[in-house]
Order: sequence, then structure tokens, then C-alpha cells
Amino acid sequence: MLYENLLRKPNISQSLVKELRHEVCPRRIYGVYGLGLPTTPNDSQLRGIYFEYKLTGSCGKSGEPPQEPLQKNGKRYVDFERLDQQAVFFRDELFPHYGIEILGTDVVVSTGFNHPDTGENIAVKCRLDVLGRVNGRLAVIDIKATADLANGGWRNPLGLDHTQAYFYMWALYQSESLNPEGIMPDFYYVVADWSPRMDYEVIKVEWNNGSFWDVRQAATEAHERMKQMAAEEYPTRPSYQQCQGCPFADTCPDRRQFKEVRVVW
Repeated sequence: MLYENLLRKPNISQSLVKELRHEVCPRRIYGVYGLGLPTTPNDSQLRGIYFEYKLTGSCGKSGEPPQEPLQKNGKRYVDFERLDQQAVFFRDELFPHYGIEILGTDVVVSTGFNHPDTGENIAVKCRLDVLGRVNGRLAVIDIKATADLANGGWRNPLGLDHTQAYFYMWALYQSESLNPEGIMPDFYYVVADWSPRMDYEVIKVEWNNGSFWDVRQAATEAHERMKQMAAEEYPTRPSYQQCQGCPFADTCPDRRQFKEVRVVW
């Protein structure tokens, strides 16, 4: 019954796939993806949301500008001052240099396909940071911010989130309203570093012949996993880290209020 409620809206997304693969608590997944309840971003996520807002003006799913936290003495954190500088640099210099044009922000793309075995409809929804053009070609542009670009995996191709790129490219390819020409769009990560280096990366993820099957397999696996969790009535799998920001943090009887003991060898 709970799963039928989930199926009333497209809810298989790359973020859901990622959380399922990381075995995030099923109760938290139900709250976020089933009921659409908000979560509280951690410090790193808040900085990413802030940078995207300063660069593109997008308020994201909340519809409200992000609130910048201040130090106890009322002064700004230097991270946010650097992100302000990066936003100006990206908008005024970097985007024109790379031929990046913004057509829309926080664009929702809905599509889907039939389950290969059962014929059930698997609905897919993607929320694009930026729908745009790069050197005249239709593109998805995903805005990221990081504290350590050099060591954060962004310069290692194996560390990139190809699933997100493939989901977004495939969804936009399927959209007749946003992509009437039916071309395969490009995908770019645009990454700002808020460390003293003030570095950046522009990364293009290429579509390949296997990408279509990667998306379908990932979405099908997520669909099956959600059905299994619904049958189990979304059991809890708490941990201190997962409980932080969970929409059920104040009411869940299994919540973890203290960190687990860290075991070393």
C-alpha cells in the first residue's frame, strides 16, 4: 500500500539510486522520496546550495534563498566570501569563455519506461541544476562546490558520478517539450573550490552505447528495492550520520543521538 502511494508520482531519480546503493535507512528514504519531506543539509551541502544560488539565482526545491550561517561574533565565514568571489568569476568570465549559456534553472524532467519483465511502468524524474547550451549545443550543467578539489575525486574519472550524468542526459533526450529536436544532450560538471586555492574544474561526461542500459538497469533495481522495502514497511537502519537531518529525526524511536564507537585495528 505504501509503495502504491509512491507510484503516484515519478520518484525514481539518480539521487534515490545513489542512496539505495549506499544502503541509506529505508525509513528516511520513505520520508524523503515517498512523502516528499524536507531534509536538513549538512555544512558541505549548504555551501553547495549557496554557491548554486549565487551563481544562477536558483532556490532549488525549497523555493527559498539559502540562509548563510554566521559566526558567533556575527562575522561571515571565509568559505562563503570565497564562494561569492567564485560565483562572480564563473558568471562573468568562466561561462563566457566556455560558451555556457543558461536557459533555465531547477528544471524538472519526467519520463519512464516499462519494466523489462513485468511490464510495470517505471517513472523517472530528474531535477536539472541548469538546462543550457554549451557552444550552441543543448546541455545539462550540474553545479558543484567542494572544499578540496585536488583531493576530492573530481580529477579522477573513476570517482565521478556517471550515473547522475547518464540519468540526466537520457531524461532530457526523451523530453519532447525541452528537446524537440531529439538530440542527445551534453553533460557538464562545473565545480568550484572554496579553499584558499579558489580552483575550478569544467568536466564533460560523454554518453556511450552502454549508458542507456546503465540507466535502465539502475532504475529497475531501484524500483525492485523500493517494492521490497515497502513490503517490509520501511524498517529503520539508523546511524548517527544518517539520522542528522532526517525528516523523522525528532520522532523516530530508533534515532541515534550519539556517534557510534569508532573501531580501529
